[in-house]
Amino acid sequence: MILYTLTKNKEFKSILKGILVLGSIDLPAKLFDAVLYSYRMCDSSSHVFDSLFKTYAHMKKFRNATDVFCQMKDYGFLPTVESCNKYIRSLLNLNRVDIALGFYKKMWQCRISPNVYTLNMVIGAFCKSGKLENAVKVFKEMDCMSFSTTVASYNTLIVEYCNKGLLSSAVKT
Repeated sequence: MILYTLTKNKEFKSILKGILVLGSIDLPAKLFDAVLYSYRMCDSSSHVFDSLFKTYAHMKKFRNATDVFCQMKDYGFLPTVESCNKYIRSLLNLNRVDIALGFYKKMWQCRISPNVYTLNMVIGAFCKSGKLENAVKVFKEMDCMSFSTTVASYNTLIVEYCNKGLLSSAVKT
């Protein structure tokens, strides 16, 4: 119940980090169950699950974050796009492009709508993995999704075109 109060006051992440650093190895597995039990008891907000997912992502505890994501889905909760972005960003910072792109697909399957920041990260991930044509495809789809491309969108593609020696394509972008 304390976690729900902390979530409402935006203090969840700092407290949870301390608990996880000091806690036992099996604490993450038990934590979701405890939060779920108190959720029902408190008739509270699903934001606490989102905060749990985001905190694991921030701490680079990807297995725990993935477990929480799957458990959330099983109980009908979905993380926010901002939390998903945190997860993807943390993966990309560790050069886990393959997992980040796989998670992006999972977002679509779960009907979690990406935002411009998500799409810019995906463009960058495709470029990093040498799949320029996929990056261009996402770039072009942004307009169909009613998103405006940003300076970051253009810069990412231009840099990759230049890295591949495709200067004429870079200029056309």
